[in-house]
Amino acid sequence: TLKLEIDYVVKRQQPGDVIVCDDYSQTQFPGVVQAVEEFLSDGTYEGQLFRGDDGRGYMYCKRKN
Repeated sequence: TLKLEIDYVVKRQQPGDVIVCDDYSQTQFPGVVQAVEEFLSDGTYEGQLFRGDDGRGYMYCKRKN
């Protein structure tokens, strides 16, 4: 699951490192949106949403210092 993948990566990251999550779309992939929002909720990472030309959502998550 996405949560397990994020947990694996987070343990290996340093301040300033990033995670990019694709398929960030409430209508198409609500489970992805929920997992990313839960991940961002503790404040360790800040998220910025980007949309591709095709409308796909990408959440850019940067680890804070």
